[in-house]
Amino acid sequence: ATAVIAVTDLTRACPDAALVPPLLDELNRGGIADERITIIVAVGIHRATTDAEKREKLGDGVVGRVRVVDSDGRDPSQWADLGSIPPYGVPGSTQKLVKEADLVVATGIVEPHQYAGWSGGRKTVAIGCCGEPVITATHGMRFLEDPGVRLAKLEGNPFHETVTEIARRAGLRFCLNVVTDDRERVV
Repeated sequence: ATAVIAVTDLTRACPDAALVPPLLDELNRGGIADERITIIVAVGIHRATTDAEKREKLGDGVVGRVRVVDSDGRDPSQWADLGSIPPYGVPGSTQKLVKEADLVVATGIVEPHQYAGWSGGRKTVAIGCCGEPVITATHGMRFLEDPGVRLAKLEGNPFHETVTEIARRAGLRFCLNVVTDDRERVV
């Protein structure tokens, strides 16, 4: 079996260095060896991360233990097609690496989000690991003008519904989400 752990990039203050080692240990206990685990830094269409940034985000121990790669939202050859996503027909995609894994888990930080209502691991996969057309569509006027797309609103929010469905189709099975205080400490 293979596993992918999708983690946030440096634009999110998610404490992945604290969250990922226990996830790796749990995957090992479940029979998935380190050699069969890949961590994908969900950069979306942000720039790729450097080795130093990966080490800052995840810790030297994690980077030395398992394969760590960046998602690529700009290279269509890296994407798996997830079909049209309701309610607005967003052209769904994820990284092939994510779609082909036997198990997909994600980390995330839960905080109010201007489009998704609340952020979290579903967004790590659905936006951070997607192709550029997903980002273009979900951040376009159709969503921005929808009265359901609001800060801290999930019910009736088509952005939330879209990213949840993309994450489901991408294979996301577990999220380790945290809430932090004003000093970025897990509460």
